Order: sequence, then structure tokens, then C-alpha cells
Amino acid sequence: MSNPIVSCGIYAVEMVIFFIFFSLISERKTSRLVCLIGGLFLFEIGSAASLILHNNVLINTIVSIFSKALFAYFFFNIKTLSCVFYSVVLDAINFALE
Repeated sequence: MSNPIVSCGIYAVEMVIFFIFFSLISERKTSRLVCLIGGLFLFEIGSAASLILHNNVLINTIVSIFSKALFAYFFFNIKTLSCVFYSVVLDAINFALE
């Protein structure tokens, strides 16, 4: 995934998926629009970091976990430990499907 446009698109789609997931299990702290824009910003930072670090699998996994955890922490009423737990589980599922 060395194409920046494809990488940004994939991370944006992942953000929408995780937005739906976290919306089903928790209340949002902000409006839907702020949540989506903030989430897009966080996930695109993850996309940029992944591209800058040459899509290393380990780095990509760590960046993905942090992006999901920060997204859940900042925009949903979820405890910190739960944010990390759900992020790791979702990343494991994502890794298994790839």
C-alpha cells in the first residue's frame, strides 16, 4: 500500500467501520460530525505514519491500535482500558482477515 491515495482511502473506510462499532457499544461525547472529522484526522495521521515508515507490519499494527484507542478515548464514553482492549481485539480481527 505505497500509494498515498489508496492508503488514505483504506484508513478512512476503517474509521467509518470503527465509528459504527463504537457507536453501537457506547455513547458519543461529541456530535456525529465532530466525531467523524476528528476520527478521520486521527486515522489519516496513522496513514501518513504508516507511509513514512514504509508500511512495516509491526509499525502498521502499533499505529492502527493507537489510532483506534485514541479515537475511542476522545470521542466515546469508554474507559481507557476498554479502549485499548477493543483496539487490540479489532486489530487482531483486521489482521486475521487480511
